[in-house]
Amino acid sequence: MGSYFVTTCEFKREAQILTTTNVREQSPMHSGEKDNYVQSLNTISKNTSIMIIDDEEDILNLFNDFLQRQGYSVTTYNNSILALQEIEKNPQEHSLILTDIRMPGISGLELAKIVNNLNKDIKVVFMSAFQLDSNNLKGIRYHEYIQKPVHIQMLLQTVKNLIN
Repeated sequence: MGSYFVTTCEFKREAQILTTTNVREQSPMHSGEKDNYVQSLNTISKNTSIMIIDDEEDILNLFNDFLQRQGYSVTTYNNSILALQEIEKNPQEHSLILTDIRMPGISGLELAKIVNNLNKDIKVVFMSAFQLDSNNLKGIRYHEYIQKPVHIQMLLQTVKNLIN
């Protein structure tokens, strides 16, 4: 009988928290392999909470699922104002924020300005299908810009470079 791998993903949508659990059978893992796997996941996710903010649910779900499978702790918001409220309540909670630039409410640029004032240690990555205008970036501290559509491996490499 094989072992089972259980992943639980938590999605925050407006005031709701939606939790999904996936269970799948995987090939047997020897005790030492399992310990090393769990230890590596714990090492990655310790103090590496990522917040993703985008008004496109499909992007949030894809990035959330992928990064959680890589061992990262991920929180997603499809509402930039709610995301900012969470950051203001817990400015030490996240080490990395991936944010779309053009969103209803407040833009990713405005959000980054506020985040920088709250906690200069939070790294900000902008994502957009549009070219960045350097005039709009004056006075905004950010670490990376990713052009949409985002290749999932590029996303992972960016996260690894900024967190590890």
